[in-house]
Amino acid sequence: MKYNDLNQIMLQFSYPPDFNYNVKLVMVISFFNVCVENIWLGAVLSLYVYLITNKSNEAIGMLAGVAGTMQIFGAAGVAFVADTVSRSKILIYGSNVGLISLIVGVVAIHQSNYYILCLSMLFSGVYKSIINPALDSVIADSINSGDRSRVYTWKFTHVLLGSSIGPLVSLFMFYIIGNDWTVSICQLVMYVG
Repeated sequence: MKYNDLNQIMLQFSYPPDFNYNVKLVMVISFFNVCVENIWLGAVLSLYVYLITNKSNEAIGMLAGVAGTMQIFGAAGVAFVADTVSRSKILIYGSNVGLISLIVGVVAIHQSNYYILCLSMLFSGVYKSIINPALDSVIADSINSGDRSRVYTWKFTHVLLGSSIGPLVSLFMFYIIGNDWTVSICQLVMYVG
């Protein structure tokens, strides 16, 4: 089975027939985006930061602040260019920022370096501020205005499902690995996310 065949099967899975390819793809992206985020940005990240910063609660708050602040500034920047740049270019740019965040995050986790992790969260905040509105715009552009509430309900369902499955994956991993909350165990769980 080729990748494209698998992709088509996954996108055809139980969606209403009037959902076009873009809408189905947004649903799949939304699910995995939230699922993965809930694995490595959930309670494990807070504990990991607590452990690598000599039990500093302040460091956890600063890390969350970096991501949130960049999400606010990033949203303002995206709003400024949203009407002049195509959605596809915004999504490509956002995906590249997400890839940078991922690479920097893996390096930070591997080195147990708080400052590199802050840089990763900075990119993560920008990524979210670019991707989330652009994905919603793709839905709005792909569906008639009378059908949007139904489609956004489907998207919200995917987000809730991802928010549930992410922590379940973490729980399963800790069940398999054991309930030993060390830096190396947290790193393993975060690598999966």
